Amino acid sequence: MASTRETVLDSIRDAGLGDVLLLPEKPLYKMRIDTYWSLGARLKPWAIVQPRTTAEVAAAVKAIVAVPGVQFAIRSGGHMWWPGASNITDGVTIDLGRLRGTTYDPATKLASVQPGAKWNDVYPVVEKAGAMVTGGRVGDVGVGGYLTGGGLSFHNCRTGLACDSVVRYEVVLGDGRVVEADSENNADLYRALKGGGNNFGVVTRFDLETFDAKTCWGGFAMYSDEAGPALLEAYGDYIRHAAEDPSGAFMLFWTYDSARDEVSWMTVLMDLDGDADAKMYRKTLEVPSNFAQMGSTSIYKIASSIKVPNGKYTAWRTLCYKYDDRLVQKTHERSAQLTQTVRDLAPADAKFSLGYVIQPVLRTIGAQSKSKGLDTVGLGDVPHDSVMFLIMAEFATPELHAAAAPHIEAAFDDIEAAAAELDAGTRWLYLNYSDPSQNPLASYGREAVERLKEVSAKYDPDGVFQKRVPGGFKVYKA
Repeated sequence: MASTRETVLDSIRDAGLGDVLLLPEKPLYKMRIDTYWSLGARLKPWAIVQPRTTAEVAAAVKAIVAVPGVQFAIRSGGHMWWPGASNITDGVTIDLGRLRGTTYDPATKLASVQPGAKWNDVYPVVEKAGAMVTGGRVGDVGVGGYLTGGGLSFHNCRTGLACDSVVRYEVVLGDGRVVEADSENNADLYRALKGGGNNFGVVTRFDLETFDAKTCWGGFAMYSDEAGPALLEAYGDYIRHAAEDPSGAFMLFWTYDSARDEVSWMTVLMDLDGDADAKMYRKTLEVPSNFAQMGSTSIYKIASSIKVPNGKYTAWRTLCYKYDDRLVQKTHERSAQLTQTVRDLAPADAKFSLGYVIQPVLRTIGAQSKSKGLDTVGLGDVPHDSVMFLIMAEFATPELHAAAAPHIEAAFDDIEAAAAELDAGTRWLYLNYSDPSQNPLASYGREAVERLKEVSAKYDPDGVFQKRVPGGFKVYKA
């Protein structure tokens, strides 16, 4: 009697997909596994299917679902760090890496982008046409997961989350049907896909609003640890001015690298109007840096220059709180304590880095979403300017990753408690930064969760994307 693995592989071949079926013995299989950003995500599925068209995606879904009990994963860029988010062990991975085209229509001013593209693929196409889209700040991030998870961008204060710029989706449902979703057709699905993750289908095309491309001003600068107090003060000055001027973006990074046994700071600044003398950045630019690369630039140049280290066992965790100088200072102090804790428990030769980033989540972002009648993620209900805090931890071994995990969680618990003490908590969590133990969908609010559940039941009545696709954050758990 054939095993379940053999049965599903035969089903995929019978669907005419034998030439895009990668088995573990094939070199291309290993190559695709090795392109997952985090080592922890490099699971070994029974097989990888690499569809070339929407029709082949639909055929793959139908072929897999036809075999009872078989589970599968969906991969676009492979940047989600945690095991099982976009890969699987006992099952099949549908890898959308061959669906990476971008086209621009000057008549409609829409950019049509496939899910396997990365933002470094998208930006040159639209910039060449004199246009721009609301997209990723790191060029190596995949389009599919980024947009279905919400999408933080340099343009958020002007356009809302990146998902709010999607005007139409092409989606493969759990029964293999292909539908389009926009404000007039399947409008409930259209809204649910704006931050609802992989709960409803496989998106095979995003039609994005564009706007005129502009020469921007920005770049990044590196600092020694001694610059920290001045940078934290400057960040507060930025927040207070940014609410008045939605043309900028500012990410502040603090990093410890065990290989150099060194702490450093980095700023990433962007002014969308090309203003090198923007009031919100003046204090930051007064802080002496070790190295700076600032000037006239483009979104593509900035996104392609920002590199996030890969090839390690990764742990990310996030939270939001109302901006408060005391909380930002507490965040820094508790993160420094966490770093010392991990240094103490790590073997002498262990390689790891611990970093955090704080970035603004201003009311203007949610207001943009709400003004479009969307705001699936509930950000428009947050009544204050917030800061998003993200821990980014990279470990050379899974053992050190496991040993550090409870200490990372404890640090977050302390920061959340400090926020509660100051009545500064913000319930919203960004799905794409969340740890699997967190519940970002629930953070959207009860009404939003109920809508997502209704859409899931309507478009996926058999629960294919709840039961057969275990990766990602599931609405039935929200």
